[in-house]
Amino acid sequence: MPNIILCYDFSAVHTSDAADKIGTALSFFYPVNVLDVFHAVPESFLAGDVIVSVVSTWHEGQLPQAWNESVPMLQTVSFSGKKVAFCGLGNGDEYPDFFCDAIGFLADLFEKNGGTLIGKTPAEDYHFHHSVAKRGDEMVGLCLDYQKHRDKIDGQVKTWCDELKKQIES
Repeated sequence: MPNIILCYDFSAVHTSDAADKIGTALSFFYPVNVLDVFHAVPESFLAGDVIVSVVSTWHEGQLPQAWNESVPMLQTVSFSGKKVAFCGLGNGDEYPDFFCDAIGFLADLFEKNGGTLIGKTPAEDYHFHHSVAKRGDEMVGLCLDYQKHRDKIDGQVKTWCDELKKQIES
């Protein structure tokens, strides 16, 4: 049975809420270990077969501080043989040119270090102008908008986690 590591910034309220929803949905099928990115070290990722990262995009396409400070450490981690999935938080109405950019940056880093990306979603499901997280017709992960579309989040998370389960097992 695959072991899931759910990595996020514990101090971010909406990110923690999204991670709790994802962790609950996945824990029905797999052991889920939570990891605060602020305290992560390279060895933190060794036990995971699947790494699910939840991260918001700050301001004009920036990583939050805890993630930004973790980038040098993450660049040393081999994700070879691991499946990686991303959930991003963003606001396509107020920041349409930077929508969920953070997961795009992280997906690039994790893939460069050998991770296999799972959990992509159709870009047409979202309203924005530009995003580093967009590849072709897809986003590199689930994108949630707590400011404008809070009412859709539970359904989005359930659908995404159901799809992740299929991709984890394939």
